[in-house]
Amino acid sequence: MALSERLLPATLDGPELDALIVGGGPVGILIASEMASRGCKVRLIDINHEPVIMTKASGVAERSMEILPQAVSDSIMKTSQHVQRARLNEHDGSGNARTIGTIGMETGKRGGKGMRSQMQWLTEKALRDYMESLPDRCQAGQNLKISRPYELLRFEEIDGGIRSELKNHSTGATEQVQSKFLVGCDGGRSTVRKGLGFTFHGETTAEYFFAIHATFTGYMGDDTSMDMYFSKGDDPMAWGFIFAMPMPDGGYLILCDLDPTQQGQWATGEFDRNGYNVMHKPEVEDVLRILKSRGCGQDLGIVPGTVQWLSHFRVN
Repeated sequence: MALSERLLPATLDGPELDALIVGGGPVGILIASEMASRGCKVRLIDINHEPVIMTKASGVAERSMEILPQAVSDSIMKTSQHVQRARLNEHDGSGNARTIGTIGMETGKRGGKGMRSQMQWLTEKALRDYMESLPDRCQAGQNLKISRPYELLRFEEIDGGIRSELKNHSTGATEQVQSKFLVGCDGGRSTVRKGLGFTFHGETTAEYFFAIHATFTGYMGDDTSMDMYFSKGDDPMAWGFIFAMPMPDGGYLILCDLDPTQQGQWATGEFDRNGYNVMHKPEVEDVLRILKSRGCGQDLGIVPGTVQWLSHFRVN
C-alpha cells in the first residue's frame, strides 16, 4: 500500500529526502527498500567501507520469511539451512548429553518455509541485492545503494524536518543533509539514540558468552536440529548451557555461557563501565574444551581451517 500523503507531503522548498537512514545492517536495508518501493526519496548510510562478513545472528523465523519481499525470501530459501526441530539435551558430567525433549518447528502454515538458518552476512546480501534492484528516487536513472563510508556526526530538528551532518571517512569531507525523518538503525552504540537523549535500558549480564562458527567432527547434533544443552558435572567448566544452530556450510554456530567464576582465566584485570572484568578473546581450544565438558561430544574436534567466526561478549 502507498504511504499517506499527509505523512510524506511533497514540497518544493522542504527537505530533499523523505528519510535519512543510518546503519546498513538488515533493519536499515529493509526499511530503505520498503520506503523506496513506495516512492520515497531515501538515503542509507553506513560507516563501514565494505559489508561486514561475520556470522553473528543466524536464525530467520518463519514469520520473518512471510513478511520479507518475495525476492529476498526466495534467495534465503536457496542459501539457508532448514531447521526442523529444537532439542533439549541434558548432561550430568559423564559421556555425551542425552536428549530429553524435542519440539517440532514445522507449523505446516504460511507456505511451510519453517525456521531457516544462515550467516547474517548472507541475509544482508539477499536484502542488499533486492534493495539495489530498486530505483534511487534522488538520482534519476540510478538504483539505490548504501552510501559508504559515512558517519552521522550530529543532527538537529529544523522547520519541516531534520538537518544532519555527515562525514565521509574516505575523503574526510563533511556535508549537511536535510530530511523529513531520521531513522536510527545504527546498533547498540547508536548516534541517533544518544542524540535524542535516550538511554539503553536494561542491565548488562554478569554471565559472559563465547561464540564459534566452525565445522566440527564428533559432534552429537545433526544438521536439521537446533540444540540446547544444560550441563553440570565435576569439571568446573561443565556447569552452564550451550546453544547450537546448524549452518548451511556444514558447520555449526555454537554459543556457551560462563558464570563469573568460570570467567577468571580470561580476565584482563581491567573493568568496564558496569564494573565487570574486561575479557581476553578465547582461543579455539578454550571453546572446544568447554563444549566437550558440557556433553557436545567426547571426541569433539574442529576441522582445520574451518573457523568462520570466534567472538566473546556480554548481553544487555
